[in-house]
Amino acid sequence: MKITNTQNERVEPAALNEQLQKGLKFHEARKYREAANAFDAAAKWDPSVFDAHYNLGIAYLNLSDFNKATNAFQNAVKLNKSRS
Repeated sequence: MKITNTQNERVEPAALNEQLQKGLKFHEARKYREAANAFDAAAKWDPSVFDAHYNLGIAYLNLSDFNKATNAFQNAVKLNKSRS
């Protein structure tokens, strides 16, 4: 199965998962800018991935970028509501 992102590019689920895992590892190492970049890439590849938006918000909070954190959390909330 392949995932198509908003730019109509094919994304392998394994690659998307790898990007999310990379973000988590950067976050654990307190490399929040790199974590944000990884989560942002995952969210762009597949905007329907709740974990990408939620973790992007956490990374931005740790960078004290509250506007971007708020935006990421709002996207996560929208996705969570649509899953209900």
